[in-house]
Amino acid sequence: MALISLLHGPNLNLLGQREPHIYGTATLDDYVDFTTTAAKEFGHEVTAFQTNHEGALVDAIHVAALFNMIDRLADSFGWHVPPDEAFHARSQAMLESGYTLMTL
Repeated sequence: MALISLLHGPNLNLLGQREPHIYGTATLDDYVDFTTTAAKEFGHEVTAFQTNHEGALVDAIHVAALFNMIDRLADSFGWHVPPDEAFHARSQAMLESGYTLMTL
């Protein structure tokens, strides 16, 4: 099983509302739902994060990279790190700072 992180930047929360004749009527939630459904078919889990602040997006990228590093390090030593627990443990500082992480 893989944990897939969808990180969405500025203005993507407006998908489906802003200029639908150009960008279409599908919302960000529609895309996340589609991706989550497809990933579940292959046994994967998806988390989604959207922010309009570039600094928050950079923080989310760092958390995702740190989790990936922890997971790879654990694998190299033959340890088992439960993906959901490890991800949420490492993202705690981000969550406490007011960011929203949605596990689907």
